Amino acid sequence: MKLIDQFSDARPAWRALAEDSRSRWTGAAGPQILSWNAQANDTWIFLSDVAQGEQGTGPGIGGVTWNCDINSFCSNQNIAMNVHWTDIYFNRTAMDGTDNNQGERDLA
Repeated sequence: MKLIDQFSDARPAWRALAEDSRSRWTGAAGPQILSWNAQANDTWIFLSDVAQGEQGTGPGIGGVTWNCDINSFCSNQNIAMNVHWTDIYFNRTAMDGTDNNQGERDLA
């Protein structure tokens, strides 16, 4: 899976947390490989920061995942679909008020 950083221009401190999470996911048991660089047959995951209340975030919600199909239909609900790309939106208010451990858990 290719991770696409759309947050570090506004939140540069999050990049180290995201790298720690990426490294842990890649090292975990299973076939997943997360990379900042493109690989063959990747699914792209866009990582973005949003204001609280946008994209389904709210108080105490560190982030929301939206999966999208090839027709650009996106949902943050638990439904079956062939995922073409994923948008993960991190709540700036929730993330900025957490310690690094919680921030890394939110990014994971």
